[in-house]
Amino acid sequence: MAWEQDLMAEITTLVDTTWPTLGRIFRGREAGFINWRTPIEDFLADTPDGAYPPFAVIQWGAMMPSTKYGDVNSAYEFPVSVYFVVPTVAADRYAESSTSLQTQIANALELMRAAFHADGVLWQTEMGPIMDQSQAMEANSVFTELMLPLRAGVVRATLICGVSP
Repeated sequence: MAWEQDLMAEITTLVDTTWPTLGRIFRGREAGFINWRTPIEDFLADTPDGAYPPFAVIQWGAMMPSTKYGDVNSAYEFPVSVYFVVPTVAADRYAESSTSLQTQIANALELMRAAFHADGVLWQTEMGPIMDQSQAMEANSVFTELMLPLRAGVVRATLICGVSP
C-alpha cells in the first residue's frame, strides 16, 4: 500500500521538524513491541565519546482492518508510538536534575501532541494521543535495567487511515 509508506514518511518528517535537535531517528516496524537493544547499540556506536544528543524512536504497530468507518471504505487502525530520548548526564558530565529532565521531556511530548493536531493527523485518530514518561514505561525500564544514562517519554496514538472509493 503506497499510502502506508506515505503516512510513515509524513510522521517521520513531522518528528524531524518538531524535534529539530535530534541526533537521530530510529524507525521500528514490529507488531506490538520494539526491541530497544538495536537503537541503543546503534546509538552507542554512533557516539563513542559519550556525547548523547536527544534521539527519537518511532514504533509502528500492526495495521489492522477496521469496519467502524463504513462498508465501502478501506479503513485501518495504525498504532504509532513516538519516543523522545534524552541523556541524564549533560555534556559537561554533570547529572541533570530529575525535575529538569521531566520538564524537558514533558515539553517535547507536548510539542509532538500539538504537531499531530496542527498537521491534521489527529483528526484521523480514534482517540487523542497518550503521553507517558513514567519509570514503568518500557523504554525507561530498559534504560534502568541496563544502567544507561538515558530517560524517555512517549506519545502514542492510533491513526485511522485508508482509502475511499
